[in-house]
Amino acid sequence: MDICFDIIIPTLDSGKSFSFYEELVDWGGEYFPQDPPKYVANNKLIFKKTPIPSYMVNFLPKEEQYFNWNYLSFYGEDLRAWEYSINEKTIEIVKNDLKTFLLALTTELEKWVVIFSINCDQIDDILQLNSIELINQIESNLNWNKEPRGFISWSNG
Repeated sequence: MDICFDIIIPTLDSGKSFSFYEELVDWGGEYFPQDPPKYVANNKLIFKKTPIPSYMVNFLPKEEQYFNWNYLSFYGEDLRAWEYSINEKTIEIVKNDLKTFLLALTTELEKWVVIFSINCDQIDDILQLNSIELINQIESNLNWNKEPRGFISWSNG
């Protein structure tokens, strides 16, 4: 099972407990943006910024205009490490960088959307959750003893 993990946020300005910077490519001493742009959060987590996929718009709450927001797709092993820490009962569940970042981001930003899609296209639930409920929902879906469900979670303050 593949899991795609995306966030949609109104700003890339750094918060108190999280930060983003664009990763540039060095070419002969000059630095250039990548296409699609890559952003690094908290000096560890890599996200690619792309337009919101058109099919995704149908799942988003209608009361907000998301077109000018930042659609960031996560790339890295932290989601897999989070999954293994839940199922192997290791101490890393508390220390997972993605979990720590996500908790900080969703606590500090008033508005956000998190997309947890199974096989990168399966959305089963649309949920309005707070930060703690979001973390619990993700951990429930990463538990191998439960049937995972794709979801979109959002907060509008």
